[in-house]
Amino acid sequence: MRRIFIILFLFILILASGYGIYYYWDKQKSLDAWSLVPENTFLVYENKNLVSAWNEIQGNEIWKDLQNIEYFSSLKNNFEALDSLSGNSGMLDEVFRNNHLLIGMSVISNDDFDFVFYQTLKNTEQIKIIKKIESKFDDFEKSERVYNKNTIYELKSKNSDKTFSYVLLRGNFVGSFSPILVEDVIRNLEKDEANFKESIEDVFKIANFQDDLGNLYVNFNRLDKIVKTFTKSNQSILFNILSQFSEGAFLDLFLDGDDFYLNGFTFPHDSISYLNTYSNQNGGDVTLENYFPSKTALVLHERFSDAKAFQEEKFKFWNKIDSEFGQKRNFIAAQYETDFRDFHQFMAGENAQAILNGNQSETENNKLIFIKMNDKNEGLNKFNKLAEEAAQLNQDTLYYEFYAEREIRELVIEEFPYYLLGKNFKGFSHTFFTSIDDVMIISNDIQSLKELILDMETENTWGKTIKENQFIESTLQESNLNVFINLPQAWNLLLNNLNDKWRNNFKENEFPIKNFDMMAIQFSHENDRYYSNVEVLHSNNKVNHEMKYFDEVMQVEIDAPIISKPYVVKNHNTGLFETLVQDSAFNLHLISTNGDVIWTEPLGAPIIGDVFQIDYYQNNKLQYAFATTEKVFLLDRNGIALEY
Repeated sequence: MRRIFIILFLFILILASGYGIYYYWDKQKSLDAWSLVPENTFLVYENKNLVSAWNEIQGNEIWKDLQNIEYFSSLKNNFEALDSLSGNSGMLDEVFRNNHLLIGMSVISNDDFDFVFYQTLKNTEQIKIIKKIESKFDDFEKSERVYNKNTIYELKSKNSDKTFSYVLLRGNFVGSFSPILVEDVIRNLEKDEANFKESIEDVFKIANFQDDLGNLYVNFNRLDKIVKTFTKSNQSILFNILSQFSEGAFLDLFLDGDDFYLNGFTFPHDSISYLNTYSNQNGGDVTLENYFPSKTALVLHERFSDAKAFQEEKFKFWNKIDSEFGQKRNFIAAQYETDFRDFHQFMAGENAQAILNGNQSETENNKLIFIKMNDKNEGLNKFNKLAEEAAQLNQDTLYYEFYAEREIRELVIEEFPYYLLGKNFKGFSHTFFTSIDDVMIISNDIQSLKELILDMETENTWGKTIKENQFIESTLQESNLNVFINLPQAWNLLLNNLNDKWRNNFKENEFPIKNFDMMAIQFSHENDRYYSNVEVLHSNNKVNHEMKYFDEVMQVEIDAPIISKPYVVKNHNTGLFETLVQDSAFNLHLISTNGDVIWTEPLGAPIIGDVFQIDYYQNNKLQYAFATTEKVFLLDRNGIALEY
């Protein structure tokens, strides 16, 4: 971001010099600046009143918070210095008013990107205004070189190692801190290759300026490339989706208090597009928010009106992307004598996948899948029958247990949701399921299912939390595809998936970034396009103190230091929640809701894994099952070992 306004700073110097401007206007055929933007550009920001937009954001709370990040504070200082050099008399406004400024974003390496600045040189009056500022610039050394018969000028700051390259091309200024991007513009024009505007031409048929902070044009054909600059190289399924997600988008930018909005339209590919799997499907609102636990980091939510047709379109897409996927799916179906399409019949038009925050490995995060059912009994019967048949085929006994009066079963088909719902539901080396009301819930971790049951009983879910619930209600209510991100909860997940360079960058700016509490990305099908909404909720510095201050609720004293995490368990007599902890002497303590130690039991070794509550005798009384490094324990409510 800082580079963008350094470019503006240098742009004044360049125009003031006036080198060859008359030649480029009079001797060459001028082109619109859009004609110069290469097809490999991912994103272009367009603004026709830069100074006005800059003044508008100065009092915004989001902008004030961003000043805690060095890039943004430098950006502010550079622009104010530029305005000061111009005499604070509105000269900058004269330069940029009603003259479309384009800033393109392109990949320059495996882990970096840079910007290209484009502006059409309008007239000599503009140059006269700029010449009044010219004398203020004396800290740059200038050189030049020829590339494909075009002179590239280079400005090197005497105060830094940064070099800015620019060319005057067909009546336009083109400049960047990355010379390869300037060369790319020249090469693209000389070879008459497709440009950015031509690659997403449908977008420009509706694009127009409103009273906002500018426009964003997105080339989805390059989305996977830009994401790869930030992330590790092991996200093949994500990259498959992004590379064929859509064609292009046009979005207006708005700031409203502590909220940031992007609204516009996204256009899918004519041939193959992930977004087009939602065509001919009616959208709807979110009704599963009461099932998303408070520790949810990310939600992928879908609404559709014809489950069978929707799933068929999804699998057509995946089969085109990966020809082996259909073969694997058919093999699993034949092996377990099932038809995945039968499961689609009881789907009621709303699915969601939640990725949870926690101490998880990078290869498999804890996940929950929610499938709303139009026939609960039919859906549950199909799952139960397949679980029984799969256990029998694997020559194993069916695993099931009751937890808080809910039956949880294991379905021993590795990656079952992957074959049932599509490749973006991968990450289920184990599959456990239960049902609550008319929703089938699937998880790759049995403890996550148990914690969800507790969270729903204690109303510790998004639907019962003011911030998350109000945010969901403020977003687009009739959509097909929603992505919701709770950034403070998603922080560890995000860092685990960033490459080394960007992980360090995000860590350095943790709290300003975390202040962007919630984000929603939404798409709603409308004829041949998708109305698109991006909304960001800002928390105004609340996160700065998140890890510094705690309110003490109660205090419990134990003879030795605690070495385990707290295990929340349920008292089957009272329905209240209690806590199990282990100390360094390997004693296990049960602590009541009042903070009293109910009992202490020596184990002789540290607990490994989780503590599970099971109804071993099936009499609605729960026991504690867990393992240490030496043995397996089954304790009753009073801490007494049971025979088993």
